[in-house]
This record gives sequence, C-alpha cells and structure tokens, in this order.
Amino acid sequence: MTHDVPHSPSDDDALLARARTDREAFGELCDRCYPPIFRYCRRRLFRWDDAEEVTAEVFLNVARSMHGFCDGGHRDFMRWVYAIAANQVNAHLRKSERRDRLLLAAAQNGAVNSSPEAKNVGSFAALEWPSVYQSLLRLSLRDQSIVVLRYFESMPHRQIAEILRMRPGAVRTAEMRAIEKLRRDLGVIT
Repeated sequence: MTHDVPHSPSDDDALLARARTDREAFGELCDRCYPPIFRYCRRRLFRWDDAEEVTAEVFLNVARSMHGFCDGGHRDFMRWVYAIAANQVNAHLRKSERRDRLLLAAAQNGAVNSSPEAKNVGSFAALEWPSVYQSLLRLSLRDQSIVVLRYFESMPHRQIAEILRMRPGAVRTAEMRAIEKLRRDLGVIT
C-alpha cells in the first residue's frame, strides 16, 4: 500500500478514468484511497482487525459498484467511497455482540492512536482516550460518523453532508449536539 502521497487533481482524475476499464489502474486507485479509508474505519471501530475487515468490504463494494459511479472527479469518487465506508462501519457496529466487544476493547486498549491529527479534538485532547472512545460509542451511529469525519478526517460540513446525504445545516446542528453530549458525558466544562 502507498502512504498518503499527494497527487495532482488532474493525475487523480486521469487515474480514475483509467480505473473504470483497467484493472492495474483500479488497483493503483485503491492503493491511493486505502490509507484514509482505513484510518476512518480504524477510528470508528477501534480494533485493527475489524478495521481491516471492513475496509476490505468497502473496496469489494467499490469494485462491484464502480460501473454505478456517476461521472465525476476524484473528489466525488472519494466522497462516494467514504459514504460506502460509513455504511459498512455502521452495519458492522449494529451487530450488538461486536459493539459490546468494541466498548470493552476501547476501555482495555486505550487510545487507538495519538497521531497529530488527534489534536483537532480541542478540549478533549487532555482527556484519557479510553473515556473519549467509550463516550463516542454512546453516540448514535450517524453522530459517530459526523464527529469522526469532522474532527479526525478534518472534513468540511458540506463534504460530510454529501457523504451522509444530509443538508450542511443539519450536519452542523447534529455536530453541535453530539459534541455537547460528549462534553456532558466526559464532564468537560466549556
């Protein structure tokens, strides 16, 4: 797998066009998309093996549905892949047995990762990650998606709205309410 190597938008768009008919190009496209999608799944699922499994399912769905992807550029493609990932993660979490295991794993294992991106969580940064992750899991699946996409993937409200098929204003409102729930749950005073 490649790491998050920046590519020019025209290069990404050309690769996307080739990936529709060329297996090697599709493989390269998946290699480029894999790191951010895996990161998203990892942050939502907390367990490496579950994140790998769901990420693999995401890319199988992408391969099966590539013909259904409407013409658009790489940015549109990434929004589409994130939407598939959000749906796959949510389906995975709906399985109550796994959800209980995730809560226990988050409490036992601590932080998933203390990467520089984690600093985006503001006043939550000083808290212990096991508590933050347990609180995050208490949110609805939609609110978990919003918080992770906004604060860990640094996506703008408009892009989150497109991924989750919501209006940007509804995303902002849901985000504010989710953050307030997290603050109350964690005892963070604002």
